[in-house]
Parts: sequence; structure tokens; C-alpha cells
Amino acid sequence: NRYAKGALNFETNEVKFILDEEGKPLSVKVKERIDTNKLIEEFMLLANNHVAKFMQDAPFFVYRVHDTPEPEKMDKLKSFFELLDYKNIKMVEGVIPPVELQRIIHEAEGKPIYETLQTVIVRSMQKAIYTTNNIGHFGLAFDFYSHFTSPIRRYPDVLAHRLLQHKLDGSASERDQAWYEKMCIHSSEQESRAVTAERNSIKLKQVEYMKGKDPEAIFNGIVTGAGKFGVFVAEAESLSEGMIRLQDLGNDMWEYIERSGIIKGKNSGKIFKIGDTVQLQIKRIDVEKRLIDYVLVVDGVSQLAPVRDHRSRGKHFSKRKDNKK
Repeated sequence: NRYAKGALNFETNEVKFILDEEGKPLSVKVKERIDTNKLIEEFMLLANNHVAKFMQDAPFFVYRVHDTPEPEKMDKLKSFFELLDYKNIKMVEGVIPPVELQRIIHEAEGKPIYETLQTVIVRSMQKAIYTTNNIGHFGLAFDFYSHFTSPIRRYPDVLAHRLLQHKLDGSASERDQAWYEKMCIHSSEQESRAVTAERNSIKLKQVEYMKGKDPEAIFNGIVTGAGKFGVFVAEAESLSEGMIRLQDLGNDMWEYIERSGIIKGKNSGKIFKIGDTVQLQIKRIDVEKRLIDYVLVVDGVSQLAPVRDHRSRGKHFSKRKDNKK
């Protein structure tokens, strides 16, 4: 029923690290979502949906809302799809309809780009937030949605329980809507901080894990993004993301084409785009800053840019200085 109404479903992989007693990552595995996990998740979505429906005629309630995507991001997403040969994508009022997004995700299933494609779609969406002003949930295709099922770990669920109890008792809340809206804003901000903290902790373990690898080893990777400084790539096993800087992509004049999100060589015409599979080596790791620099490997050969001899350059500069004197 959800899919028939246009709900989106993302099956992104999450990594879990096996640590020693000192917290050092020994190995990594991808968390598996089995059918029972999905079944429980569907029951939770259904419960959240029905509680929000039940509360629609209450004076106010705490909703989990997800606004429609911004047209500018949808235009960029459409250009990205066209780069992957998904043609004739229709847009309705500046938005790619969920049914179209469903089709593209389904067609990519089982392909190397599957994970990254979902990530790109998620990045083009608005962020879900808590509010007392209901506008529905675009991603889930629900007109009414709340967070009700996890009061042991989410404060908005506690707020929902309190308001639900007031309705069941026929009593009025001791707090007004303005106070609940303030709590919604606070909860949304705290959620954002928690997500950032979680990502940073995973990133730290990924960097520590790659730090222990043989620097001469060649890894399989996938392109996850691009920018004016280079190509973002993730190592296939641990999903450890880093960057291959432009000078380490090979001998060419590389340029970043922002609209389509690709890196292109002016001389060779070679293109790096999200979803491309590559081989790479570790160039540099900074654990403190949680940064990894990779270098592209082509046919077993590193594309590492040659390092200039700074000593000879220094002599050259000092000689020019002497002559000037």
C-alpha cells in the first residue's frame, strides 16, 4: 500500500567494526537487514501513521514531517540520472515523482551503483523534522506521521505519548502549542547533532582501520561524489571514504562540471562519475582530522603525481635573489 501511494524505500548498507579491548578496529562487516527487521519496521511505520491519524482532530500534536524536495536539487538529480542513461524522466511541479524514483532504484538493484544511487537521491531530499504543523511526509507518502514507537530513546515520542494520553483522558495539556513547537525545534537540532556524532565515530574507525592496511595494497573502490578538488571514493569492504585529488587522477587537465557532478579530462575525455568502480591505493591518512587521500590505480600502475624536488627549487630561488642583489 505504501509503495502504491508513492513511498520510497532505501536499502543502504551500514558497517560495523569488530574492536579489540583498546577500541582498535580489527575487522569490518556490513550490517545485514533481514526480513524480520523489515517486518518490524513496517509495523512501526504503521503504528506511527495510525497514531498521527487518530490525533488529527486534537488541538495540536507532534508530527514527523518531510517536505517536498527543492526544484533546484531535483534539476540536478535529473541531470545526474541522464548521465547514467536514465532518459525521459518526467517532472511534476518541479519534482521527480516518487514512482519514477522507485523505478530507477529498482532497476539499479544488484548493480555496483545501487548503494551510491540511493545516497544521491537521499541527498537531494529535504531533511525530516519535528513540528506541530503537519505537512505530511513526502518520503513515506503519509499524510499523517509521527514518532510514537521509541519513547525509551527519543524525546519527541515522549511528547507524543503525553498528548495522546490527554486526548484519551479528555483533558487539556498543561503546556501550549508554542511550548511543544519549541521542543520540536530543539529535538530536530539534537537529532542533527546525534547523526553528525554517529557519522564522525564511524569515520574515525574507518580511518583507523585503513591506517593498519599495507600502503602498497591495491583496493577496489567506488566513486561516491566529485568536487573542484577531486573525486570522492569509498573503499569497497569498509566503505571508508576519501578523496583522489585531481593531480592523482593521471596526466590530464581535469575539470569539475558542477551541474552534472562529474570530473572530466579535457584531453582524454575521460569521465569520473558517481557509481564508477575504480582501483586505488592509500596515499596519506590523517587520523586526527579523519581524512584519507587515495591515489588512482590504472592497470596496476599508480597515478601518483611526481613530487617536485624542493631542494633544487630552493637553490634556484636563492640564486635569483643573489643576482638581484
